[in-house]
Amino acid sequence: MKLFALIGLIIHLLTAHGSLDSPPGLSQPAIAYDAAHNEILVFGGSGEDGMLADTWIWDWEHWKHVEAPGPPARTGHSMTFAYVSNTMILFGGYGPERQRLQQYVGVGW
Repeated sequence: MKLFALIGLIIHLLTAHGSLDSPPGLSQPAIAYDAAHNEILVFGGSGEDGMLADTWIWDWEHWKHVEAPGPPARTGHSMTFAYVSNTMILFGGYGPERQRLQQYVGVGW
């Protein structure tokens, strides 16, 4: 997966330093900025093997795969940071299970 940042009027490719581990190419994942931890959280989407329930964190230098159990696999969902509770809120989407509202609290769902 490649992330780009718009800094001023220039688009920059964000590259991981010293890490070969990164999310696979994804279609329709949810991506949001976690202001409490200054990280970008990526959840779900579709890959080569179908829908995924993976959670990845980008800390501006490295990718980290979150090993804690998370929500069921889904695509077409949304995610946002809730400043009041300092949590990520994941909602909606399509998947094999009923989609509920989920909260990510910095260490897991």
